Amino acid sequence: MTGTTHDAAASVEPGPRRAPRVPSLLLTRLLHVVLWLLVAVAASAGIASLLLHASSDTATAAVQLPADTTAAEATAEVFLWAYLGGAGRGQEAAVEPFLAQPVDLRAVTPGSQYVLRTAVVASDEQAPGYWAVTVAADTLAADAGGYEPQGVRYYTVGVFDSPGGLAVTGPPSLMAAPPSAGEPARLAVTSLGRPEPGEALEAAERFLRAYLAGDGEVDRYTAPGLDLVAVSPPAYVEVVVQRAGLVRRRAGGVLLRLEVAATDDAGRTAVLGYSLDVVERAGRWEVTTVHPAAPLSAPAT
Repeated sequence: MTGTTHDAAASVEPGPRRAPRVPSLLLTRLLHVVLWLLVAVAASAGIASLLLHASSDTATAAVQLPADTTAAEATAEVFLWAYLGGAGRGQEAAVEPFLAQPVDLRAVTPGSQYVLRTAVVASDEQAPGYWAVTVAADTLAADAGGYEPQGVRYYTVGVFDSPGGLAVTGPPSLMAAPPSAGEPARLAVTSLGRPEPGEALEAAERFLRAYLAGDGEVDRYTAPGLDLVAVSPPAYVEVVVQRAGLVRRRAGGVLLRLEVAATDDAGRTAVLGYSLDVVERAGRWEVTTVHPAAPLSAPAT
């Protein structure tokens, strides 16, 4: 019985080995992990592409931005002031910090000029990072008894953006004055003449006396809502309109353009210009607008 049982067991051949079964829940989790890895890789590639594209756009935009000439203009202005007013034989140090290369100043008489003021009038970019800056200089020339006015002269200064910073390329060049302005602006009030008496003009003149000379309160001659503070302390003691012109507004009132002779307490007179809107309200003319500059005429339709 025993042998029979042994033989039967020995005659049965073992079947093929099966891989252990993975639970379905674990398989699902593995698939999720793989999918998230694929998403992360794709997202990383997309972000990298976007960053590369953005950095390329930024670089392109940076290249296309116009150069800022403010620093170059300031360098030219300060250099010219130092050069005209202080440089010369034995005074090379006055301009050495500005110059890219030394300049022979042995022939220059130091202190031969005195610079009252300078102002930049033009700036032309000759090449990327290189400007020709035109500077107007109001100067005095040294004389035996002091200084005499030379008037306004115009100089060009070359300024280069070097790796070490902005530098002047050489001595300034004296130039002829720039051409005068072309066609005048088309102003709303084109002609000025002797002022004709009228309530609007009288109200404007009284306002200017209060505004410039402290003759009365400004708000007595202005419309409600016009928040205006008089010049303080008063700059003049007398204000007289010497020329005037006007146009009538469609909505009522007038636009006055005035030339005013203003005299201070020392007897010095200056001519100033003002453009005012004046409107009648409740039987009294009031200033409603003080224009910062003479208004232009409306474009033709």
